[in-house]
Amino acid sequence: NRGPRFELCSSLEQYFNKYLGKNSKLRAAPVDTSADGVKKFMSIKAAANEAEKNFMAGKDYMGLVGCLLFLTNRTRVDCAFHVAFLAQYMSNPSPDAWYALLDVLSYMYKTRHIGITFGGEPRVPETQSDPPLNVRQFIADNGLHVYSDASWNPSHAGHVVMYGNGPVAHSSRKIKVSAQSSTEAEICAGVAAPKDIKFIRQILTFLKMTPNGPTPLLIDNEGMWFNVRNSGVTARTRHFESWQHFVRDAYENLVLTVHLVDTHSMIADILTEAMPKVLDYYKKFRDIIMDVVY
Repeated sequence: NRGPRFELCSSLEQYFNKYLGKNSKLRAAPVDTSADGVKKFMSIKAAANEAEKNFMAGKDYMGLVGCLLFLTNRTRVDCAFHVAFLAQYMSNPSPDAWYALLDVLSYMYKTRHIGITFGGEPRVPETQSDPPLNVRQFIADNGLHVYSDASWNPSHAGHVVMYGNGPVAHSSRKIKVSAQSSTEAEICAGVAAPKDIKFIRQILTFLKMTPNGPTPLLIDNEGMWFNVRNSGVTARTRHFESWQHFVRDAYENLVLTVHLVDTHSMIADILTEAMPKVLDYYKKFRDIIMDVVY
């Protein structure tokens, strides 16, 4: 039922209560969301000496990361970046990484009632580029679209596929190439989005709910928008390898269309950095992605 009265809310509150409740009390200090706190989070490194390694001896860092990865892969999209960032230190965690992990756990436990809600009339995003978004097709496809974003320093990519006002696929991972510009970082990040788009479209086709046209890909980088829509190379793209043109191939094969959105409307921003530059945007973007119902 695609009407406004049908809603499905998925949360893992019982999982929190059963498995993570005792660990959530290990860190009593409030989470620091200030600019200095975010800077400190992004400066976390692996254990640097024997004292730090001895401190971490006996602490189940890997097990706790595994529990939180399970949650972020299911319903807690809002913490995907933080857990993915801390997961890179599983082999040699530092005390700073441990305390940051407990901060993430504390936040997730306090908001354990939050889940993903599907249903209702599709929310149409505001785009800034030509041609405009095909609203009729967008509603007919139950709001199938994807946001893709990247941060350049450090290089991190994130995207979220939305369907029925909720996320059906998402990713937050480190970009494993040395991007020379923000545009190149966005293009490298965007490569992962068409893969999920194709997969979701194949599932919908199997369920006899074939999309009525190309799926909108929403980005906030004008350089990427121009590169995807125009064939050929420039001085800044002539070194690209074949995989970096994957988004352009999907565009030319009518798998997706590319649309620009305002940076302040890029909800995938919370999948690429610890905290948006405007703190209120974190809660705003979280509530849009997960369609949080209060």
